[in-house]
Amino acid sequence: MVNYALEHGEIDGDKLIVNRKLILRHREEVLRELAVMAKLLDKGGIVVVSEYESLITAYDFDSRKNKYS
Repeated sequence: MVNYALEHGEIDGDKLIVNRKLILRHREEVLRELAVMAKLLDKGGIVVVSEYESLITAYDFDSRKNKYS
């Protein structure tokens, strides 16, 4: 719990505060991230090609076959 407060707590002077509102907000973020991970697992992963900050293309990666789709 201390590590969580150090990573996600809100600074108030010399304290880090983790209150109910912050926990609920962060939980929603984590749930959204888990949903994305589930989709990625279903696809077997993805490959993203970018240069600098521009997305060039993205496609499925089938890790079971170790091939690009």
